[in-house]
Amino acid sequence: MAGFIIIVYILLPVAYWTNSYGAKKFPFISSHVFSYDGQPYNISRILNTKTFSFDQEAYDSYSKVNLSIFFVFTYGLSFATFASRSSTKNSSSKANNSISMFSSDQFGCKHEICSEIILAVAFVLSVIACEGLDKQLQLPYWGIILAMALAFIFTLPIGIITATTNQEPGLNVITELIIGYLYPGKPLANVAFKTYGTISVTQAIMFLSDFKLGHYMKVQ
Repeated sequence: MAGFIIIVYILLPVAYWTNSYGAKKFPFISSHVFSYDGQPYNISRILNTKTFSFDQEAYDSYSKVNLSIFFVFTYGLSFATFASRSSTKNSSSKANNSISMFSSDQFGCKHEICSEIILAVAFVLSVIACEGLDKQLQLPYWGIILAMALAFIFTLPIGIITATTNQEPGLNVITELIIGYLYPGKPLANVAFKTYGTISVTQAIMFLSDFKLGHYMKVQ
């Protein structure tokens, strides 16, 4: 609560009234992007209509992307929370004899095999979607592998944070940053990579939540 009050009622108003990042040209709270004169950003002016790729010359002649001061803080805090979740470690705990606890070995391995088959099929279909269809999604196969690796690495720390705080931090900011540096100028590839990296973790957390409910209900 203290952090919320400091950011929303102190830092944001101070940053706005001191015109940090030209804040007074843009709305105080908005998730949209703006041009230099405070008008909504015309994205079509900086895209190559034939290849749907980023046009650097058009961007330089038009305007850099501007954000509202609220969104600037949102992005900044997103990177801060990313750093904190990266250092999250799972504390060990001893098993107890609670009535809600039971061995997962009772399930056998058939459920795990089904999950692995679904994962393999989803991966193949994802590669076909990105590499096929005349490569309209712009994302190469290695982007899918990298997105899967990020999801694999961050599912555990994000799951711990979600379980202990009931708040699920996302990977959307860091996935946008990574693919933006590795494969610049491809907006559809950026969105596809963000989807595979972020939504995979979200779906995994939802799946684990269902498992947790089944665990407490002793569903076998």
